[in-house]
Amino acid sequence: MDYDFYELLHKMGIPELSEKDSIRWNYMDASDPSIGGFADARMEADGHYLTVELRHLKKNYEDDNGRIHSQKIDSFTLKARRLGNSELFRISEIEFDGKDYDPNDTAMIELGMGIFYSRAIEINTLMIEQKLKSGTELKKPVENPAENLRSHFKQFMEAPAKATNDLASGVVVQFRPRQGAPIQRV
Repeated sequence: MDYDFYELLHKMGIPELSEKDSIRWNYMDASDPSIGGFADARMEADGHYLTVELRHLKKNYEDDNGRIHSQKIDSFTLKARRLGNSELFRISEIEFDGKDYDPNDTAMIELGMGIFYSRAIEINTLMIEQKLKSGTELKKPVENPAENLRSHFKQFMEAPAKATNDLASGVVVQFRPRQGAPIQRV
């Protein structure tokens, strides 16, 4: 499925992204380092590839049927490549919650972008709440915090008991509203 670059960003609530840029949100619970999440959108290969990822670990999660689960991992990955020198991007991979979907399935792409948007807002909100509760000042991110979180999540999935609280603080990024999102597709 082909999308205009700015339409993709708008549907996922990503404020702006330049050809050699990335934008990150991250959160880590101070009381339990095994709870946290990150969302990352980045351009690669001089703007020829767009990668959007999200991972969020939750504990004592209640599902729609009322069952409590000891942990839940929300995930999302979208990869797209630029078509020539245009502003069009072709989605080559979409995955959420551990299941790959057909990159030509418009409904699943739209659902996935909405899922990313809502979960990234949740991560951002939890990070702000944590900072406000702790009374600490919101700080600029350290060098590559998403990479630090990815390594922490890998460690957590391999050995949950060994999870540590050695991750950097996040940055607050304002999400633009989805109202009036362009509908046109190519």
